[in-house]
Amino acid sequence: QAHLNSLQCCLRRVCGLLLCNPMEAAHMSDAAWMWIFRSSLILSCGVSTVTSLWMLLRVGPYAKGGSLFPRQLWHLGLADFVATGLALAGALQIVVRDLYPQTAVRPEVMHWLCKLWFLDNIGQFTSLYVEIHLSISSVAAILRWKKAMRILQKCLSWGWVFGIVLGLGVTLVDDVYWDKQDMVCNTHNMWGETTKDWCVIVAFLVCLICYLCGHFKMKNAGLRARRRVWERMRFYIIVALICWSCWCIVTLQTRNQLVTSPIFFFFAMSLFNLDGFLNFLVYFIESRVAQKLVRRGHFPSAHEGNSIAPVSCSSTDVGCTTDMESWPKDVWSVNFTDRPHEVEEVPATQAEARSRAEREMKLIQQRQRAALSGYTRRQQDLFERNFYDCLNIHEAEAS
Repeated sequence: QAHLNSLQCCLRRVCGLLLCNPMEAAHMSDAAWMWIFRSSLILSCGVSTVTSLWMLLRVGPYAKGGSLFPRQLWHLGLADFVATGLALAGALQIVVRDLYPQTAVRPEVMHWLCKLWFLDNIGQFTSLYVEIHLSISSVAAILRWKKAMRILQKCLSWGWVFGIVLGLGVTLVDDVYWDKQDMVCNTHNMWGETTKDWCVIVAFLVCLICYLCGHFKMKNAGLRARRRVWERMRFYIIVALICWSCWCIVTLQTRNQLVTSPIFFFFAMSLFNLDGFLNFLVYFIESRVAQKLVRRGHFPSAHEGNSIAPVSCSSTDVGCTTDMESWPKDVWSVNFTDRPHEVEEVPATQAEARSRAEREMKLIQQRQRAALSGYTRRQQDLFERNFYDCLNIHEAEAS
């Protein structure tokens, strides 16, 4: 009954706070705030688990094609699903601890819940690895580092070896157990947690450096294909930076022996566990944008040759490949495999093929210029600079 009364009082104050009543915010106790942030921790874990599973199933068919970006998203979704799913065990022990008295809690059950909670380090370490992999591959694609991209293609699955080894190592070294006296999950030492905290800080710095390099590099980049790679991938890096920032602050405060507020600790942990949900949100929004562009004719449809995946599933290889079919396609690019109905036959000789290609190219350019006739000269120049890069590059290579 006492728990129900406190819960009702807290809900009334939360409703007053949401209705912009400053008096309710002033009278809310620390216990009420703690209840809010503990609930947000449980909610963030549950939402991230469900959305990560959805993204995992959604990206799965594209990941089988061998392209790097959908494979990265698939591994990222699986890692987030494992991490937040096991983190629900920790959220469950918090609920059990708060709702039931100490005598009603079975230590064996709480001990195994603590063990499961710390096993979420497997998913978290794997997620850190994939985020770093995604950041480095985005920069490599922009800078056209072909050898680096080939290496990154092969070492993506190593993230699970990295995550399992470090995740189990942290759990075994820390030797987590259920503290009956304090009613919390405790550890005999902090070596494993220290390793995890420094891994988060290092991953944060690597992603930040990659984001800054990509941002300043794309300011002067005119190649539409590389620019599109960056536009698709940078939001996943931003999500990682946002979700890890507060946890890095908590870590630095702990290392400097500064007192961390329990409210800020739960807020940082909730934000850290929201990584899976925000990755899903970025994927969902970009996919919807891609579908709208397809319907409006900015991309070729599936029956016009090579179909495109949703915008968040395109390969990062487009930034460093010389294969014309692998470049991102839009209504302004010239790629004859997009329009098979316009190519009736393949000429027998290379000279005839080149002549026919030139004629087809001129015809398509005329159509493009006709479509741009309603724009000003400045707008037409802008379109040509941004959308004819692929064509100009291949013409230079052919000559």
